[in-house]
Amino acid sequence: MKTLALVVGNNNYSKNAKLENAINDAKAISEIFEKLGYDVIFKEDMSNADCSELLSQFDAKTRFEIKASRGSIEKGLQILDKLDKEL
Repeated sequence: MKTLALVVGNNNYSKNAKLENAINDAKAISEIFEKLGYDVIFKEDMSNADCSELLSQFDAKTRFEIKASRGSIEKGLQILDKLDKEL
């Protein structure tokens, strides 16, 4: 079975908030995954549409695990924040 890591770093998270280290952190994580033998897809500063397009290319049986992200808790569920969310 092929093991794939999809890593996305977004510094330009929203119209009003710019992060400084998200891309650097994502690159570091990508390098660790590569050293562990994963095939890595690395992307940066993706829009919501870009993310949707990328994810649509995976098989419906693909299992995703979110290891670190910017998100919110809504109604007891962890939700990934949209890239254009006001921070």
